[in-house]
Amino acid sequence: MTLKRDPTYHYFTTISPCLILIILMVITFIMPIDKGDRIGFGVTMLLSMVVSLVVVTGFLPVSSTLPFIAMLIIVCMALMALFMLTTLFIIIIHDKKGPVPKWARTLFLKLLARALLMGDLTKKLKNEKSARYRESNKVTDIEGHSNQSFKMDGDGPSAGGDDPPQNVNNEVGATLIGLKGSIDKLEVSVRKLSGSIDALAKTSSGDDDDDDDDKEVAEYALLANVLDRLSLVLYIIAIAVAVPCTLLIGRPRIIPS
Repeated sequence: MTLKRDPTYHYFTTISPCLILIILMVITFIMPIDKGDRIGFGVTMLLSMVVSLVVVTGFLPVSSTLPFIAMLIIVCMALMALFMLTTLFIIIIHDKKGPVPKWARTLFLKLLARALLMGDLTKKLKNEKSARYRESNKVTDIEGHSNQSFKMDGDGPSAGGDDPPQNVNNEVGATLIGLKGSIDKLEVSVRKLSGSIDALAKTSSGDDDDDDDDKEVAEYALLANVLDRLSLVLYIIAIAVAVPCTLLIGRPRIIPS
């Protein structure tokens, strides 16, 4: 008498849900770092794997060795927990401010980014730095030009002038007095305009400081993206290696008598 067990039921009810959860864990690394709750999604996948393990071990008889699917679920749970810690570290790196060390910039943003098909990210940082430098020089040129154009003495152009001679015609004297009043009004207007330009230059300098902070954040954001891509590749490789290794380890050993 030959008996055969039909594994279709267990394929669809036990193995397929576990494989689907393992594949859905990849969404944790594809999801944008600054949008969505990656930690919550990963913990949900981990709890789902725990439920699958409870279901698998519930209908199997207790023995000294675990079946292949139970051991595979345990290994995948360990990998999920490990990469959840990695995701938490990546999120902390993404929100960090400050300059990236040179060795990290060379290793991750240049060499590792090229290996992960992301290109040389240091060129992007250089382009942003050049754009900031040109904008800063433009603001400085505008400020210097305005200060030189509207630079005047404190007493006005009429200060220090000699008194008109006594024999000057009264009509010419009246014209000079009116011209002096017009020059005084022009001086007041120019001073107001110069003050407005100085305030605008200070505001532009404040915007440059904000751009510096954004630049520092952008460097760590790029570093976090590289680490995220690296974690995705390592997770796929780890899952691909875990299946044959678990099958080899969980295979029953026959000891010859």
